[in-house]
Amino acid sequence: MLTVQRQSSSGPAPVRATARSLPKWLQNRFAGRVKQTARIVSRSNGTVTLNVAETNDLLLASAIVPGAAALPALMLQRRTADAYSAIHELTAQRAWHPIRIWNWIPDIHAAMGGAVDRYMVFNAGRFAAYYSCYERGCTFETAIATATGVGHDGEDLIIQVLAAANAGTPVENPLQIQSYRYSQQFGPMPPCFARATLAPEGLPDTPDLFIGGTASVCGEASAHIGNVEAQSTETLNNLAHLIAEASRVRGGAMPTKVDVATELRRFESMRIFFVKPEHAEMIVNIVWPYVDHLEPSHFEIVRTDICRRELLVEIEGTARITR
Repeated sequence: MLTVQRQSSSGPAPVRATARSLPKWLQNRFAGRVKQTARIVSRSNGTVTLNVAETNDLLLASAIVPGAAALPALMLQRRTADAYSAIHELTAQRAWHPIRIWNWIPDIHAAMGGAVDRYMVFNAGRFAAYYSCYERGCTFETAIATATGVGHDGEDLIIQVLAAANAGTPVENPLQIQSYRYSQQFGPMPPCFARATLAPEGLPDTPDLFIGGTASVCGEASAHIGNVEAQSTETLNNLAHLIAEASRVRGGAMPTKVDVATELRRFESMRIFFVKPEHAEMIVNIVWPYVDHLEPSHFEIVRTDICRRELLVEIEGTARITR
């Protein structure tokens, strides 16, 4: 695999991964597992393909909406809702609980009419499904898993869901507004995801904390527009506060002042999404000193577009949380 060279030689360069690929640790957990495939006629008369693989304690489901890049706005919204509803029905039938979601959206910023882009249309479909599945939205705070939503170069919408036999615990960043409370500045319907999810206790070989795609967002506003260095630093600050809050939720004490370096040492794996190829080395040089304890295969970078045009970097990962 290609690597990015850093100015410092104190550790390995990151692995360059591709959009639509799951983190290496999760690929390893499901390696060789037999997948079940079903094609479902959706409520909007399209097709949703469901792929499912299981271990004794985890389920991995993938919903694919073929040709999503060619769908008009209303049809894409309906097919997105259908895909999420199909996943919800599958996991509910088998008594599994989603704890981590990845959304791979084709041409994520494509104009869909009326100042709405494809990500906003996707959000409207996801919101509709959640609103229907979770008692008209009243349990968003306790039911919605953390997620990443970024672009990819293919034609299909791909939604990958990791589920466990017991529910996880959503965690929010005290520096940010909950995604499902965003104003209409970011679309007719808000995105719906927790900032992180604490995994149910007792899962072997599973991270304590799943951290969704995190960027330079303060409150609900994009910060440091046009400045990738400042955005990278703000993203690390958000991640540190999120991990500290997860520790508090798990039963620890919230520090009076969050020490960014201390909290980031809890990372067990990290994936960096960056928009412009020329920014990759700079971002890695900023981030690496905080996570140079990671194994090479657990430090990945991905070139892709992310949820807002003005955001240049987004980071997800897993972390350990101790009482």
